[in-house]
Amino acid sequence: METIGITFNDNLTMSFGTGAECQMGFVNLGLKDSWNFGTNVNSDEASGYIQFMERADRFNANRLPASNSLNPVVRIYSSDATTYSDYIELFHNQTTATIQSGDGAISFGSDNLTTTGTGTFGEIIDNGLSASTMVKTDGSKQLVDATAGTDYLTDIVQDTTPQLGGDLDGQAFDITTTGLGTFGTDTGSRGTGSFIVGDTNEASGEYSVSLGKLGESTGDYSVTMGIGCGADGYASFAGGSNSEATAPSSFAFGTSSKATGTNSFGVGGGQATSVGAFAVAGGTASGAYSTAFNNPATGNFSFVHGNTHGLTNGDYSVSFGQFQYYNTGMFNFAIGRAAIGGGSNSWVLTDSIFEIGIGLHPGARKNALTVRKNGNIEIPNDEAKLLFGTSQDASIYFNASDLIINSENITANDEVHFTNFDKVAFDSDISVTTGKKIYLDGGTDTYIVFNSSANDIEFYIDNTLAGAFSLD
Repeated sequence: METIGITFNDNLTMSFGTGAECQMGFVNLGLKDSWNFGTNVNSDEASGYIQFMERADRFNANRLPASNSLNPVVRIYSSDATTYSDYIELFHNQTTATIQSGDGAISFGSDNLTTTGTGTFGEIIDNGLSASTMVKTDGSKQLVDATAGTDYLTDIVQDTTPQLGGDLDGQAFDITTTGLGTFGTDTGSRGTGSFIVGDTNEASGEYSVSLGKLGESTGDYSVTMGIGCGADGYASFAGGSNSEATAPSSFAFGTSSKATGTNSFGVGGGQATSVGAFAVAGGTASGAYSTAFNNPATGNFSFVHGNTHGLTNGDYSVSFGQFQYYNTGMFNFAIGRAAIGGGSNSWVLTDSIFEIGIGLHPGARKNALTVRKNGNIEIPNDEAKLLFGTSQDASIYFNASDLIINSENITANDEVHFTNFDKVAFDSDISVTTGKKIYLDGGTDTYIVFNSSANDIEFYIDNTLAGAFSLD
């Protein structure tokens, strides 16, 4: 058979496609001659792929590129046209030269694998490597023989333990030997020696720590933990959800707690706004060194604890109970419910110093007992009884051997009974109202009547007149 040869001269072009999307030819530009193959890229008319496959597979759908490429790609398929991803391809993306496979490992049959730059590798299988081959760690990345000496390697197995995803590199702020640490995503500014774990956190204070999400540790030596917390004060701590510690040595924990005073403490939604304040469970402690549980404490060194409408705005005042809203006096101590309260934030003798409230609600305040700063003790309740011992039917009952009353007058609206006394002695005048009686023997049948209508003195026995005296 006669062989026919076709010769193309230099710089002639053979075109393919309706728009000459692909061209090839032998190019001579006076330097180094070369055979060139060119293709358009990134369009449906020319995807950018130059593909090699078995001849019968040229029109198989499994040999069509899944997408267009911005750069020319050389792809080689296997002869199994039933699978799309059994290929290896080579390309340069204008930054990195890449060799990759659609499916399966890339196997290098050579005894030696040498790299002259850096790159990222997936699984690399080298049939020429053995357990006695190792990579030098001096920066050269060379494979060396370690069949002798202490460098000999044996029993190489796959390591399945968790591994670091970042670089051990201080420049990348992943893990360093100088104390800067970051684990997470979208982290903000970092101070000297700071530490961040989580998402969208900031630790700009020196030696500060931020754990969780959306935390801001801007104060030196500050710590945030949880979500949306801020620690702006020096050596402050904020934890939970949306809590803030803005003052030096302040502590805030819980939901929306605040500690804005120096050395203040706010937890459970408490607002501690003054120096040394302590606020818990929704309380607001705005007085210096005040303590508030679920209520406001605005007085300095004051304390409040109880249900709704409690308040201590007097210095050194204390309130326990419910509806203690008007506890305003200095040094006042109120317990119970809906005490009357009041007074000024100074020492006034007529102000109360101790109250027991028995009111029903803030609109119906009432005290069972009030002690004034002048020492007076008041029972401001007409129906109240002062009971001593076990008696329940006397307005005043005193179970003792002596009853001493230091008063110029003893006045009874009705009658005075002396029972179970060995002796009743009076060291002053006795005045008896006209027509009133003095009962004897503990009963009501024997008695003396002074200044009756007929006589000055009358004696009755068994309710019968036994004698009478007239002083005329």
